[in-house]
Amino acid sequence: MPRNLDRRLELMVPIVDAACRQQLLEILNKSIKDSAKSWKLQNNGKYTRVTKKGKKTMRSQEQFYRTACEAAGEIIKQQRTRFEPHRPEN
Repeated sequence: MPRNLDRRLELMVPIVDAACRQQLLEILNKSIKDSAKSWKLQNNGKYTRVTKKGKKTMRSQEQFYRTACEAAGEIIKQQRTRFEPHRPEN
């Protein structure tokens, strides 16, 4: 797979907030541990498929999805029910 390394722009910024930094590190660690459809870059510049003989496959995208669903569920639980009076139409 060709990579665009000639016209690539990258940006680095400090992550000051401790909670944001912790969340970012968790995301990066999960991404690095992802073993589904994994390839490894060899010294000669070629990629080889990572084999998972006897190992359980870890899918980071699936874990991110579950985490997002749990967070959304918590927000819904915390919302208060709001009752509005019934006003008949004239």
